[in-house]
Amino acid sequence: MRFKGEMWSSFVVFSLFWISICGQYLPKITYLHVVSEIDYRFSKTIVTSKMVNQKPFATEAKFDIDLPNEAFITAFKLTVNGRDYHGDVKEREIARRQFEAAKARGETAGHIISRPRNTNSFQVQVNVEALGEVKFELVYRELLKRTKGYYNHIIYLNPGQLVEDFLITVMITESRTVTYVKIPPLQKGLLAEGPLGDNELAQVEFLSKTQVLVTYQPTLQQQAALSDGGVSGQFIVQYDVERFNDAGEILVMDGWIVHYFAPEGLPPIPMDIILVFDKSGSMLGRKMSQLQAALIKILDDTKDIDRIMLLSFSHTVHSWNRGLVAADRNNKEAAKQYIREQMAFGGKY
Repeated sequence: MRFKGEMWSSFVVFSLFWISICGQYLPKITYLHVVSEIDYRFSKTIVTSKMVNQKPFATEAKFDIDLPNEAFITAFKLTVNGRDYHGDVKEREIARRQFEAAKARGETAGHIISRPRNTNSFQVQVNVEALGEVKFELVYRELLKRTKGYYNHIIYLNPGQLVEDFLITVMITESRTVTYVKIPPLQKGLLAEGPLGDNELAQVEFLSKTQVLVTYQPTLQQQAALSDGGVSGQFIVQYDVERFNDAGEILVMDGWIVHYFAPEGLPPIPMDIILVFDKSGSMLGRKMSQLQAALIKILDDTKDIDRIMLLSFSHTVHSWNRGLVAADRNNKEAAKQYIREQMAFGGKY
């Protein structure tokens, strides 16, 4: 992607927001605002951030951006000295050369590249001119999915510093009555064990039966209490709407049709679950511990009506049992113990 006006270049196809700044001197982030509007389980999120270079020389900052797989970018804009530059898609190498040329001239410029082997992870490189100010605006949309009884709207946050003007607002507007809203504490990882509790700094206001406003605006002191780098983690909004034993809803918006179908009271369907995992030498260290935690979490979510089976492989294939067994308490505990005993060894596969 390249910005018109020969000012900004980037390459991008992505969806939600995580900032992590690298380097010795970092331009100061004066504000970071995230505004989400969720209309009938379809979200539009606008992320706005302003950076100021307080040094008499040009400075480069790097941002790592992680985004949900289901989201997609609709607009990206850079504002310099009151002038807007909108993004255009450019071939990767052309965009990189244009960014390096602008950087050599000491101009404000930017470049976005996809990170290898990650479809939803990107890096933004920004060169801010001496005493310059840059404002970013990223707009993306996402169709929310219902899992474990509620819809999840996730915003990734990690500015790497305290931000004086920090604000997240999420406005939920639904066609049916909103029956459940929860804001758990900021999540650091993918897995959460036990009750999550509540984010005490987030405020939830029911404006009507079908409209809810969520606000998160930590002060500098509250940000510092979270970590030295301020706010860091996943800000999650969980909610659900009133349900009936019917065919659900069919909504039409902007030329798109969505059929929501999640009736209450239907019995769960028995599942046969086969977990196949790698325990070769490539899984040494943290990879193995993360894998074990993930497998145990999956087993915790199985029901008595399900059946489970475990297969591991390195230079050969190993089976915990000879076939599928009922996911009752005893079998699940035995399967968990088997997982805990696994060690990475052998060649890399």
